[in-house]
Amino acid sequence: MDTQNRQKLKNLLIKWPKNAAVTATWLTKNNISRQLTRSYVNAGWLKKEGRGIYSRLEDRVGWENLLYALQQECEDAFHIGGYSALEHTGYAHFVRLSDFPILFLFTDNSTKRYKLPAWLKESVQNRAEIVDVHKKLFIDDHFGLREREVSAVLLKMSIPERAIFEMLSLIPDKETFEHAHYVAQGLRQMRSKLIQEALEKCLSIKAKRLFLYFAEKNNFPFLKELDLSVINLGSGDRKIGHGGSYDSKYRLSVPIIRDEENV
Repeated sequence: MDTQNRQKLKNLLIKWPKNAAVTATWLTKNNISRQLTRSYVNAGWLKKEGRGIYSRLEDRVGWENLLYALQQECEDAFHIGGYSALEHTGYAHFVRLSDFPILFLFTDNSTKRYKLPAWLKESVQNRAEIVDVHKKLFIDDHFGLREREVSAVLLKMSIPERAIFEMLSLIPDKETFEHAHYVAQGLRQMRSKLIQEALEKCLSIKAKRLFLYFAEKNNFPFLKELDLSVINLGSGDRKIGHGGSYDSKYRLSVPIIRDEENV
């Protein structure tokens, strides 16, 4: 390796985000050509994690590192949401025993439709299962999104007060009513001001009705602090899945949960 390329490599490793994977696009922006990238890989300085995605040789790359690369390349268009965000913020219904998580990735940007790039699908397939959700769920796309450290990298994800509405909006196609029923039992500590804001900004009538249904059923303490007079709950009935039990207040037909059949 000549002196110029050795200096480029030194500068590259200084700029390299800690514990992160990077894309070929990122390398190009940092004056590393594809040919030079191949040379660094062949020389053992870089490791190829998939098509167009690289890591430093000493780094152990998981789905977190790959998602970091995605968020950097796609201008944070994708974020961790729904149950995945609840799981990472302490609201999981059960302890995950597997190292193979299900990741709900949301993109709400209505002005530009993003697709998951091929390199992510290829490189993450043995590390996690991705559920790709394109849904404009809130009037304000940026409401309730924060950076959170996961395995030493910062990832954009929903706060719990946003994530629960994302989860409920996916019933019954990508989430189950029964799963939401059990998750909801652990939501008593949610912040009333943020729940109020979520209810006002959420575009899904179904998600809002389901949330209030679960909140009342579990007697959430923050329920009495909410101003429901300004919340648009739509009109008419809503049927969740095959229905089974009708709630007249929120005009919802919901499945009967097995452990409640004899209550």
